[in-house]
Amino acid sequence: ITDRKRAEREREAALEAVQRQLAEKDLLLRETHHRIKNNIASIQSLLAMQARAASNPEAVGALQDAASRVSGMRVLYGRMLMADQYQEADLDTYLGGLVDSVVGLLAGETRVAVEKSIGGIVLGSRVLFPLGLIVNEIVTNMIKHAFAGKACGTVRISAEQEGAVVTLVLGDDGKGLPEGFAIEDSEGFGLTLVRMLCVQLEAELAVDSSAAGTRWTIVFETA
Repeated sequence: ITDRKRAEREREAALEAVQRQLAEKDLLLRETHHRIKNNIASIQSLLAMQARAASNPEAVGALQDAASRVSGMRVLYGRMLMADQYQEADLDTYLGGLVDSVVGLLAGETRVAVEKSIGGIVLGSRVLFPLGLIVNEIVTNMIKHAFAGKACGTVRISAEQEGAVVTLVLGDDGKGLPEGFAIEDSEGFGLTLVRMLCVQLEAELAVDSSAAGTRWTIVFETA
């Protein structure tokens, strides 16, 4: 009996030691993620400051685009930390915050309203990172081109999931894409990146455009 009690105490002590080690590792992991998030925010701020200081329109545009892409990464880290999850996050919270961030950064004097309709879809970071970059590029394209010369506009984002298939739709009520536009022929960095990331996600990408606006549809599987 004495030997059994001694063994039980040793097992309890070992279990407590393991739990302490796990708690310490979790704390270290959280601190690491916070530092990464803060570093990303610093990089975004530096890019935004440089964009405001630049006089060359092309340089301003490139710096704003870079700041917007970095902002997408910062939003994802922030949402994951808030949810205490490092491998997955809620699509509504992540993409909603990301779109708001892009609009706030690039809209300027144009009043852009954002309409969101995203169900309770949870995705892993393996999907969220490239998906966030895709949304960032498309919304950036909308803000910079669809509403040029307009006092106001609307960006719409919606997502639905059926089984393992997610359908994400991004739309605007802008002036539409140029006549004859084909995304597969676009040589711009942003849309080239969109095509590459869709290939990475094995996603289908479709674009419909008219004088009443543009609609981007991305269909992909979560698994």
